[in-house]
Amino acid sequence: MSEKICIFAPRMKPLRLIIPLVALLSTAAPAQQLLLAGSEDRTALYLNLDKAWNYNYYEHSRWGAGLRFAYRHSLALDGYLVYGTFDQQWKYGLALTECFNKTRQLAFYQRFEHDYFAIGSRRFDTPWDDVGSPLGGFLSSRMTVQNRLTLGFRWATSQADWAVELVRQEAGRLFDDVSFLYLVQGHEITMNDIWYGRFLFRHASGLRLQAEIGPSLSMARLLAQFKNTLQFSQFKLKYMVQGGVSAPSSDYENMFDLGGTWGASLYIGDNLLTARPNEFTANNFVLLSLRLQTHHPLFDFYSALFQLGSNPTPFVGINLAWGHSWHQDACGQCLWQSMLIQTPYLGILEPSLGLDGIIRWGAVDWGAAFAYRIVPQSAPYHLESARENITFLITAKLNI
Repeated sequence: MSEKICIFAPRMKPLRLIIPLVALLSTAAPAQQLLLAGSEDRTALYLNLDKAWNYNYYEHSRWGAGLRFAYRHSLALDGYLVYGTFDQQWKYGLALTECFNKTRQLAFYQRFEHDYFAIGSRRFDTPWDDVGSPLGGFLSSRMTVQNRLTLGFRWATSQADWAVELVRQEAGRLFDDVSFLYLVQGHEITMNDIWYGRFLFRHASGLRLQAEIGPSLSMARLLAQFKNTLQFSQFKLKYMVQGGVSAPSSDYENMFDLGGTWGASLYIGDNLLTARPNEFTANNFVLLSLRLQTHHPLFDFYSALFQLGSNPTPFVGINLAWGHSWHQDACGQCLWQSMLIQTPYLGILEPSLGLDGIIRWGAVDWGAAFAYRIVPQSAPYHLESARENITFLITAKLNI
């Protein structure tokens, strides 16, 4: 089957601050819900504030609203409706959750969403949250339009959460295979109808797993992550190890996109800071991210009258990534990979230095950082210009 969708944009340069700032706040913070009526332990109506506005490549400003209705601790109905000002398309989602105990640790849930999704994502889904998670892949130019139906069951033990899902989706690419430009007005999109199963797990220690398997083994993917923070008397060390394995296939949609925030200007943790979006795509990858920061600022002052102050806190970070593609000779025949995608099978190292909190303005601490890309000269993604291997970034942290 096929349908037409209008994507009016040629290639555009994103707003260098708005896009990553929105992505950071909406993915790092839980869904913000405002209680409109009732009480939490009885019938209640909530407004999802994170649906009010967003920004991304395809829609530019994304305006909308989300509502959640909860009946005691046994039933929850979630929905959202959003509109893209640039693509002029409506998106929506609806979810029903039936809980079997007061703590909501055992539940069936059903979701339907008509929205845009990033392909090749290494971001974990969150079946323990409500419908309409923030649009993923803000910095990706490889998006699909999907009609996605999810049937799931989740449960919890003393230290872990579990979920199994059956997903059926109709998906079509919003980009051209050759040029990677957004589709022009009136371009026909081919919608592929597929289904797959999914297993999700998260542990209190910081371990997360996500496995997907479909009717074809070429759709199989496994994503794992361990993330934690070590506290010392003068420092804290945040570390994350993430890895993924997908089937030996040249199917573009099932390869991992390691991300990249080079053109974004904002420091987004656990990402390759000097990499362009879609620069690194691989069947298998390992990513190590470290950030060492002192507890104590170099100095600290704040004027309540002007809501302005400073508490600069230095940090040092390291990102180390490695990955490769199966059957690279065969993949090299694919125009989309040989021209535009480079596989980091030789690895990449990114040290970074920064100062958080140089300026405290209201509820946000603003700082600065820079990162440098170190790669072998023989790597296909080695850049001769030193400037192309360095990125300067703004750091932003909520202090509430």
